[in-house]
Amino acid sequence: MPNAAKVPTILSAMLKLLHVIPRLSNAGPTRTLLVVVQALAEMGLPIRHRLLVLDGAVHPFVSLRVRKAGITLLKQLEPTAIRAEIESADIVQVHFWNHPKLYEFLRTDWPAMRLLIWFKIFGAHAPQVITTDLVNCADACLVSSAGSLDLPCFQSQHAQDHHPDLKNSHRKRKVNLALSPANLQRLGEIEPQPHDCFNVGYIGTANFTKVHPSYVEMSAAIDIDPVRFIICGGNDQDLVAAVQDLGVCDRFDFRGYVEHIEQVLAILDVFGYPLCADTYATSEQALQEAMYAAVPPVVFPHSGVATLVQDQVTGRVVHSEAEYTQAIEELFHNPSLRKSLGKQARAYAQEHFRPLKTAQIMEQTYDELMSQTKQGYKGLTQPVQTPAEGFVAALGQKGDTFWTSLRGQPSDWQRQDIEAAHVHIAKTKPDQSRKWASSGYTLR
Repeated sequence: MPNAAKVPTILSAMLKLLHVIPRLSNAGPTRTLLVVVQALAEMGLPIRHRLLVLDGAVHPFVSLRVRKAGITLLKQLEPTAIRAEIESADIVQVHFWNHPKLYEFLRTDWPAMRLLIWFKIFGAHAPQVITTDLVNCADACLVSSAGSLDLPCFQSQHAQDHHPDLKNSHRKRKVNLALSPANLQRLGEIEPQPHDCFNVGYIGTANFTKVHPSYVEMSAAIDIDPVRFIICGGNDQDLVAAVQDLGVCDRFDFRGYVEHIEQVLAILDVFGYPLCADTYATSEQALQEAMYAAVPPVVFPHSGVATLVQDQVTGRVVHSEAEYTQAIEELFHNPSLRKSLGKQARAYAQEHFRPLKTAQIMEQTYDELMSQTKQGYKGLTQPVQTPAEGFVAALGQKGDTFWTSLRGQPSDWQRQDIEAAHVHIAKTKPDQSRKWASSGYTLR
């Protein structure tokens, strides 16, 4: 990557960015937004950031952090006010995951704009799917994981040629990779602290929509004494219940959300991060932080995680429950290997997870978009009549069984597939059920 000062740019005048995000919280997408805005400022780029939040109230602490970053916060705007914001913006940058408010925004007939969609999901698994319809309505796309570049939606002719009047170089640049960097500076220089147990940590959403379904059983089977599994993250009721059912409460330490996570990283020996096979994980800030802290990770090669850890170089990549258990036992019995993997993980994190790298890609993307005139906004093309149809349309090809359920009588095997999907969706993020709870179309 060339030095920022050597990148040709047309961003000499103030660039007016309108960010659009479904919900503002203290989770990964918000934290990435803040760290990238800071990196862009450190590059000296003249950018005005305005942030449109589509859903829900914003916690005062998060609002303060947004305003301290120099971002103007916009919430609960009427459509006429949103239209005015779009008209005055040079680029509209959508921070995307499947959320009903965001799909409502993308289906609206807005004025002409230069639309950039930065996908915060891997995009291969329902309900967090990147569809061709999404790709085609954008002027440029960024993905947060290298693995997402191989998705069918980015390989189709439609995704390449939906603006045939653009130069070949622009069509080729329609999609690019921009990792979602963690704020590693906030961790400081982490020094390992003495502790009595062999500590295996997990940081992040702590339920079975993200964690491997056998996480508790795999952990309980690890033959180390003493060992402690430290879990930091919200929504951990299912994990707590599983630990109680197995009778291994003495091995687990549930700490909920931890703001100063560096204090936990300093006492970890291994970062056990086994995610479920259909995870929509991409750049995984918790994994970045653990690697930066020289805590060797043990992971499964699912979704974005597969491109972040190299087996036996920066951590361990396992393919079965037995391998997961054995890998952690091996790291316990082989301190030199544990130290070597941790050292190389830290070096990798320092090189590849720098916010400046993402900010430089952003500058390049903004530069390319500003070389184009604003296009009339086409929006999403697949027509929907009900909230349920809107949700199923957002699943792309992954929604075929739901279309069968909505429009006809499914066969026995399809019915089983649909029921299994209903169970999965019931345990995913509550955005859909919150939005459509009062309608007659909520999928349960």
